Amino acid sequence: MSEIIRQLEPAQHDELLRFLERAFGHDRGFFEKEMPQWYGDPVACCEGSNVILAKDQIASHVGLYPIEVSAAGVSLTVGGIGAVATAPEERGKGHMSRLLQHVIEVMRERGYPLSWLGGDRQRYGTYGWETAGLTYCLTFSKRSLDWTAVRPLAAQPVEPDEAVPVVEALQRHAICWTQRPRLAQQLRKQNTRIWTCEDGYAIVRPTNHGRSEERLQILEMVSTSHREPRLIRTILEASEATEAEWYLAACDRDRLARLMPYASHWRSGPNGMARIVDLTRLLEAARPYLRHWAEAVAGLADEGCSVCLAIQEHDRTTAATLTFAAGDVQVLPGCHADQRVDLDIVEATRLLLGGPPTSHESELPLCLGAALPLPMHVLSMDYV
Repeated sequence: MSEIIRQLEPAQHDELLRFLERAFGHDRGFFEKEMPQWYGDPVACCEGSNVILAKDQIASHVGLYPIEVSAAGVSLTVGGIGAVATAPEERGKGHMSRLLQHVIEVMRERGYPLSWLGGDRQRYGTYGWETAGLTYCLTFSKRSLDWTAVRPLAAQPVEPDEAVPVVEALQRHAICWTQRPRLAQQLRKQNTRIWTCEDGYAIVRPTNHGRSEERLQILEMVSTSHREPRLIRTILEASEATEAEWYLAACDRDRLARLMPYASHWRSGPNGMARIVDLTRLLEAARPYLRHWAEAVAGLADEGCSVCLAIQEHDRTTAATLTFAAGDVQVLPGCHADQRVDLDIVEATRLLLGGPPTSHESELPLCLGAALPLPMHVLSMDYV
């Protein structure tokens, strides 16, 4: 008889945390300190739990947590996958495969367009996740800020409770932001410091990467008057740190352009691993973004253009049709166009959400190819 997949009750919260600490080799209290908005809340934590039990003990676990993200006007409910773990003595029995297939079905039932996780590409690629979402990591040093004559500004560290109204009021000024129903808990993330100034805030944490010098990671920063370099300078000096690094989405074009002159260096890479769960819902959510491109290509063809995208998964094929015409874009489920592009689930993620090129890019009409990749970004503060 196959094992039953179930959710845990809030009363089993401590049991789950001890299981995760053992599976990952973390110290006691790591998960509720690192991601307090999920693992520090017994109800939220256990509502997101999906477990297989063996002899009434947790044998394997996959967490599924909804993240409400917005990037360049594309708002999505992303199914965040976290705390994927199996007890050492239960490995090799297929528990993880069953749980991952289960949460994919749950996300389909809930209508999530996308899923996101951080993990090994080969391990999760089997189930349809692929590295995607281009980001740029900018590093700022005291020397690079001296070189550009950046002065500090008046800012002060604050406690999490003091920061809540500031973050709530200002976070939507960024092109990428997240709805956070448990913001007060989230701001208590371990080893973080929060700074506020007249028109902004910064959330930072140390990251030494094996070096003796103190380095910082900027988890999030907003300045409505575009004074981020000055706020970085203030924080570096107050923290006696030598450098700060900041990961920004490729769609954050204006801010990247403004900040690049102040960076000592930069590198690029993926935001994480994404999986398309519902193609039609993804394209429908992206319509405000796609309309911009529909207007740009409106004069290229009298009758516009229409293309069907079909995604092949291990158990099904799903399709959606995009039609660009008269400066607008329409999305329909199913195939309603003569031009059809067939993709497997991993190729589709790379093509639509940003990854290494696929052989299918040349098959796309200009009206769609110009719009890709679609913006999608999960902020560091919202990892699960």
